[in-house]
Amino acid sequence: MSQRVDAPYLDAFAASFLVLGRLHLGHATEGTRRDIYSQLSDWPFWYEPSPLPELADLYADAHAAHTRGIDLLKRSWESHEDDETIRMDQDFLYGVSAHARVSPFESVHVGEEQLVFDTETIQVRMYYSRLGLQAPRLHTEPDDHLGMEFAFLSQGCQQMMTALEQDRTEDYTRVRDIVAAFTAEHPLRWVPATVREAEAQSHTAWMQGVEALSYATFASWCVTLSTQGLVPCTDVVSGFAAPYRGITAAHKGVAAGKFGDPGVPGETRETASAAAPLTGKPGELSEPGNPGDHASENPTR
Repeated sequence: MSQRVDAPYLDAFAASFLVLGRLHLGHATEGTRRDIYSQLSDWPFWYEPSPLPELADLYADAHAAHTRGIDLLKRSWESHEDDETIRMDQDFLYGVSAHARVSPFESVHVGEEQLVFDTETIQVRMYYSRLGLQAPRLHTEPDDHLGMEFAFLSQGCQQMMTALEQDRTEDYTRVRDIVAAFTAEHPLRWVPATVREAEAQSHTAWMQGVEALSYATFASWCVTLSTQGLVPCTDVVSGFAAPYRGITAAHKGVAAGKFGDPGVPGETRETASAAAPLTGKPGELSEPGNPGDHASENPTR
């Protein structure tokens, strides 16, 4: 196995994780939803010519989720789902305005106490720092938000592409190994079950579509890493087979607003959107010296 993810794949994953990360972190404006609708036919899917036999079912599942997500987002726009309905659905889903139906924080799903700012939050923070990144509201809001973890994968793909473009093989290998290890140790342990549950718990076609595309993108990413020998196949299979753990009553109180709205750094929820849905640079994580900068003003590579 080459253990190399080629630039076209990295480019597609970087863009997709960027857009999905922002959609999980903030509300999509009508303009953003219009832009995404106009480009849905170009939303990438990773046609793996020869996935490992053990991953064939997951690959097929990812393709089905991709198709379903595209159809749901089209239905949302064509049925004229309004901003307020979508906003309320996302807020109640993730616990911004009330008790969370599905928590967007890793430590709630993986930690023994199912509370935010647990061990997993610190571990995720350490991974961010290994690529010279940090969450925009360090020590104030948890680092292990679903949108943040997707943003980190996007940043990692961007850094790998830069290393390939500049023929810096050692840097490429270092970033690749960090991102692959992060994938196996963190999102793989909770994201598959969580986005499946979030799709089931969502009330709008928009949020259902976002969750379905999140599943499709992350599943495709894991199939790609495993096919290249970067994440063990058994880990991928067990990660996607793991059941949803649920949320304890204790967490519901925390999710109801103790840490506020995760948001996108430097932007309000109303303006936090992916203006160019399938292009652009990651922006939810910042360089340690610039935690409060606008993503568009200080893109990190």
